[in-house]
Amino acid sequence: YSRFCRLFGEWEKSSKLSLHIEHKAGDKLFIDFAGKKLSIIDPQTGVITELEVFVAVLGYSQLTYCQAIHSQKKADFLSALANALTFYGGVPLAIVPDNLKSAVNKSSKYEPDLNESMADFAEHYQTTIYPTRSHRPQDKALVEKTINILYTRIYAVLTDKVFHSITALNEAIREHLFFHNQTPFQGKEESRQDRFDAIERTTLQVLPTTRYELKSFKMAKVHPDCHVKLSEEQIEFPEERVENEGSGNTEPAGNEATIAKASEGNAIQPSELG
Repeated sequence: YSRFCRLFGEWEKSSKLSLHIEHKAGDKLFIDFAGKKLSIIDPQTGVITELEVFVAVLGYSQLTYCQAIHSQKKADFLSALANALTFYGGVPLAIVPDNLKSAVNKSSKYEPDLNESMADFAEHYQTTIYPTRSHRPQDKALVEKTINILYTRIYAVLTDKVFHSITALNEAIREHLFFHNQTPFQGKEESRQDRFDAIERTTLQVLPTTRYELKSFKMAKVHPDCHVKLSEEQIEFPEERVENEGSGNTEPAGNEATIAKASEGNAIQPSELG
């Protein structure tokens, strides 16, 4: 049996077989960062700032969203992802990112460990996160193919142009992205936009009424005076909720905070706080 497994493994590597994937409408949104960056120039100092390029593509229609952002950090990444969902006017059943540090704490073939912000984002939009498997390029073939097309349809056009702000750069990207989505598929009459409007638009889930707001997560112990220290502030924790060795998971968002009992997962909303 071991010899069979070894020979089969050798054959599998040499055959390079692949399966064509038929995507269902409204099922998955594939996201990634382009390998090549775009840049802006400060008109006063001449300093060049390189920018990351976020790309999202729906599996069925292949309708594409693209924008330049300052970094791959969580705040920029999740803001771009929220912009993509707004662009589509709805939410797919699943979002498929690469194993980005801004989305995944630890990659796994079977059950990747999402970071708290990514999981919170998914809960807000009522969707599921399916990170691609490590060393499985076929999992993100569609978005990588799309990025290569954008190198021709967007990057090549913008290379010789100078932009002094990220706003101006993104306006130019949107202009050429419109052309990309309106261009018919090779050998076909319909475009990505046509396929989206005809079928996929109505299969997406409804957007929530509020846009996602990034939160910071931290563990905090409830002190004997019934307060939880959050940064430099102290928040009162209702006395009846305090138990021995009590601790909570705080989620500060702007001027509000939600406290969840670590052992129970019961959340205390801002209105309950003193």
